[in-house]
Amino acid sequence: MLTLIERSTRYARLADLPNGYDSTEVLAALVEVFETISSHLRLSLTLDQGSEWAQWDTLAVTYGLDVWFCDPHSPWQRGAIECFNGDVRFWFPKSTRLDNVGVERVETAQEVLNNQRRRILDWRTPTELFNQATILRL
Repeated sequence: MLTLIERSTRYARLADLPNGYDSTEVLAALVEVFETISSHLRLSLTLDQGSEWAQWDTLAVTYGLDVWFCDPHSPWQRGAIECFNGDVRFWFPKSTRLDNVGVERVETAQEVLNNQRRRILDWRTPTELFNQATILRL
């Protein structure tokens, strides 16, 4: 499973990778998700050092992104994603294949997680802020 989090609103998207984590599969999943996000919210991307990100330059050129890489063995540099992945584990224990779970359950988990109020967002939800950010730019 691939998790993407929009930094300012903390809105998250979950994408299944049924054919594995090779860079081609990850690129295809990222493009699919990026096409659903307003361009003003697609400014940068922070990645870890995994080989699944080998085609990062294609994303950078296609979407005009600034791409940042976390230092190896530095989970504190990607705190939001580490925290969110912990919440996702409630729904899908590690190594759960999403193709065995069903799209409806993945969408339900994503919806529930994005509609939880968060202290860091002044007790608003990621969905609320994401929708507000999207509407303001229409």
